[in-house]
Amino acid sequence: VAVLADGSAIVAGSTYNDDFYNFGRDFAVAKLTSTGQLDESFGIGGKQTITIGYHYNLGIGTFAYSGDEASSIALQSDGEIVNAGSSWNFTSVDFAVARLTSTGQIDASFAGDGTMAKYQVIIEFVTGDHRALTARVLGHDGQWVSFMTADYRRKT
Repeated sequence: VAVLADGSAIVAGSTYNDDFYNFGRDFAVAKLTSTGQLDESFGIGGKQTITIGYHYNLGIGTFAYSGDEASSIALQSDGEIVNAGSSWNFTSVDFAVARLTSTGQIDASFAGDGTMAKYQVIIEFVTGDHRALTARVLGHDGQWVSFMTADYRRKT
């Protein structure tokens, strides 16, 4: 959950899709107003789903199976929304990142299709009891964009 200055909130998770051509779990993002209602100006009726998963063509159409699960969300300073989680590709689980515009549309400028990017987690050993973690993605302009930071301090 990410809360905006106006009291509205962006929430992320997963949803199940059982469409014939696209089935499985997808990233799901919704925007709620400060009163808890879906914000109809965001995405499609206040919601957006993102299929990352596995795509294959059987000659009668391209099918997608996705085992996608969004587990974190971050707001960039420009209002864009970065979702991170995992995607199952039939043989392994991969890290997955997707970015939406502030209006809930898939940001096609992000890694070409809005859904995958080069990613790094940097763990800095500050002291023996303190670690700083930074997660970042490589933007289309070649610059790294941090979307999550965390500090861990061990109690002594």
